[in-house]
Amino acid sequence: MISNLVIAQVSLKSESLLKDMATIPQERVYVHSNTSLFLTGEYLYYTIYCLNSKTNRLSDLSKVAYVEMVSKGGTQIFKQKIKLENGQGYGDFFIPVSTPTGSYKLLAYTNWMKNKGLDIFFKDDVHIINPYQVNKKTFLTNEAKTIDSLNSASNSVQNQANSDHNEGPVNMVLKNRVFSKRSKVSFTLEGKNKNDIPFGNYSISIRKKGKLPEPAKQNSVSVLSKFDATYKNGINLNSTSIYLPELRGELLSGKVITPNNSIVKNLKIAVSIPGDSYFINIVKTDENGVFYINIDKDYSGNHIFLEILDKPNQDYKIVLNEQASLDFSELEFKNLELDPLMKDEIVQRSIHNQIDNAFFKYKPDSVVALVTEQLFESKKFQHYKLDDFTRFRTIRETIFEIFKDVSISRIGKDKFTLLVQGYNYGTNSGVLPLVLIDGFQITNHNVLLDYNAFVIDEIKVYRDRLVLGPKVYQGALLFKTKNNSIDEFQNEASLFTANLLRPQLSKKYFTQRYDLNTSSRIPDDRLQLLWMPSLKVSEKVTALDFFTSDVSGEFEICIEGVSSKQEPVSIKAYFLVK
Repeated sequence: MISNLVIAQVSLKSESLLKDMATIPQERVYVHSNTSLFLTGEYLYYTIYCLNSKTNRLSDLSKVAYVEMVSKGGTQIFKQKIKLENGQGYGDFFIPVSTPTGSYKLLAYTNWMKNKGLDIFFKDDVHIINPYQVNKKTFLTNEAKTIDSLNSASNSVQNQANSDHNEGPVNMVLKNRVFSKRSKVSFTLEGKNKNDIPFGNYSISIRKKGKLPEPAKQNSVSVLSKFDATYKNGINLNSTSIYLPELRGELLSGKVITPNNSIVKNLKIAVSIPGDSYFINIVKTDENGVFYINIDKDYSGNHIFLEILDKPNQDYKIVLNEQASLDFSELEFKNLELDPLMKDEIVQRSIHNQIDNAFFKYKPDSVVALVTEQLFESKKFQHYKLDDFTRFRTIRETIFEIFKDVSISRIGKDKFTLLVQGYNYGTNSGVLPLVLIDGFQITNHNVLLDYNAFVIDEIKVYRDRLVLGPKVYQGALLFKTKNNSIDEFQNEASLFTANLLRPQLSKKYFTQRYDLNTSSRIPDDRLQLLWMPSLKVSEKVTALDFFTSDVSGEFEICIEGVSSKQEPVSIKAYFLVK
């Protein structure tokens, strides 16, 4: 059975528990995005800041946030899950060419915030222009209005003193305002006054300012300075169910049901997310027949597998709690107005994007390796690399011929199980080992014994007792395949399979350098000169630099974030490339 696994709205039958939940502070979030007007084929980059509304500090409550974009008609363009570390996280989304021209809303929230509804979500207007789907009906004919808007959107460098914007205790110092193509631009971050220190967490976007009118974006000061009762108060005490805060990591939930819909308590369920970085656990149903899965480690898989361990002969089923879709009907959207006079600007910007994308392989972003904190990293194993031994056809033969501390025991007609001998050879507890293949838990050992051993790369044997959630194992057997060949194990009738919305992977975004060579023959049509999603400033003066591209025109430096004194910081400055 395959389903989409989602976070549930949970019923609280205890009034005292509900009151305890009401004491948890509410949160609010701000999203710093690189722009509010996109052409298809461009990237939306964003950083999310989550604050505790009681302390006004970066929140250590929720470990997960959600970012999504919806259309005026309520269509979801994307939804992403973002890991929060000390109240901050980031991600990106490539605007596909299938996205229609129109008005959209960028939303961000935590699961805990959903108890207050859309009113406290972060919401920003976004316009998307699809140059491949624009037709005559898309454009207006009010030339005067459009000329005015185009002119007002293009400020000259001589007027930059009035255009710069700075709120908060941090100054950005940019000594020059005019630069040539492929040249170095340097600036510093420092305190506004001698006693001010610019320590804090910030994000930086440096991007070309075009002539196309953009929806106004909120800044960190306008969002994070809000401190009214709507944000301060916790959940509604009159409510009978709530969305739980994700305090330890991703929180998933479900329940076990019987044919007569009776509640099943204290039922153990094996949970595994296989992959190079895997997650395993054993959870147990509570007095209401509900189970919770806290995923507090990185993992690389896209599917989760659940299997009931107790009473396998019963006709029990795992049902996932489903949350109601968010109601976007009350969202208000800014109208997108296009004019034929915008055509040249749209075409030129589209050409820049196509050239930049064509040479992406020469300047790719890199994915930051997952922090693999596996269950057995600190354990003592016997390690068997099978290519170092005589190869046998099946796992059964391999265990019989090579392993002295692993045995196969008959438990019925044509039914066998694996056993791992502990360090006390005088006892045989009969407790089964934990058996994993590429992080996928095998509860029916029979299916493994006749498996093709030539597919297995290595086997690790752990001989000590192991406690995993509410279950005790005598040792563990960890099988690793050569090519993640475990599909046939995932078709067991007793398994429940669900798709996962996995958190966005952390990236190190490409930064173009011309320190040694400005004469590269690779075209440089970058409109986004720099995207730095997470900058932790820990010095009194922080010097930063980047390089311009082959694109001329006016560019904007936008810095948003939160100082170490929990003051929002919002800075904008402009320069010209000739």
